[in-house]
Amino acid sequence: MAEDSLKNSTMNSDTSVFITSPEGGGDVNFNQFPSDRFCNITPLYVSASGVMRILTAVRYGKRYILKCLTERYSKDPVYRAILRKEFEIGIALDHPYIRRTIGFENVEGLGDTIILEYIDGETLECALKNGHVNGSNARTVAKKLAQALDYIHKLQVVHRDIKPSNVLITYAGDNVKLIDFSLSDSDSFVIIKNPAGTQNYMAPELLADAAQASPKTDIYSFGKTLLDLSLSTHDGKLKNLARICAQEDPDRRPASISEIEMPSQKGYKPDAEKRVMDSKSLTYVLTGVIVILVALISYKLFNL
Repeated sequence: MAEDSLKNSTMNSDTSVFITSPEGGGDVNFNQFPSDRFCNITPLYVSASGVMRILTAVRYGKRYILKCLTERYSKDPVYRAILRKEFEIGIALDHPYIRRTIGFENVEGLGDTIILEYIDGETLECALKNGHVNGSNARTVAKKLAQALDYIHKLQVVHRDIKPSNVLITYAGDNVKLIDFSLSDSDSFVIIKNPAGTQNYMAPELLADAAQASPKTDIYSFGKTLLDLSLSTHDGKLKNLARICAQEDPDRRPASISEIEMPSQKGYKPDAEKRVMDSKSLTYVLTGVIVILVALISYKLFNL
């Protein structure tokens, strides 16, 4: 029948039509659609402070990240405001190297929840520990993270918690995604303005009374993150850039990310410290081999 209908058709060759009548739906029940409710909700992480929890869930066959308050803090007006602020900052961001914020919903059993893009990858912190970052892709990570920071700073948003655990590296393609805007701030808000960050990555001036976060405080944290990358890959250029960004005196740091000249992904060579370590390692190996050979020769001569 389908062939006959095609033969008898007088349609133009560029016309889009059903090959057979739309009524021929077979056994498909068109009244049954996938539920818009989240299913397969699985706990993933609870913040060290015990305030936020992260879960994964599926809707319409697609996986998402859900972020909400733990039950203990779910009724606290301050933390509810923090969650809402994170959503309102995140929903305004649209950049390939920033995890996308999708929506804000009241999810059954969870309460107010931020719906986030699911990223199949690992944090930069884990990637560094597992040896998944080499000299070439370390520079790529640094460059993409810099582009994400430059973008948010131009929107008057300060992340306030740049560190390796807040950077995701995708398993496919080594793409970079900046995540976790729970401590972020913007000129658009007048609430939750107190200093925030993570020890070892937080700019020192934030410890002073009445301190205010700024792009320069993010640049300091960016420098500390570059230092982690350089120590893992022995990249001298990244190490030097880390030193420039993480100056104790904020007046000596670059005024903006756009002022920073990121090193090229090509031409990476381990710094002198790495080459010295490699030469020492080779010396130790050769010394060990010589000692073993001498011992074997001495043993054979002794037993003649």
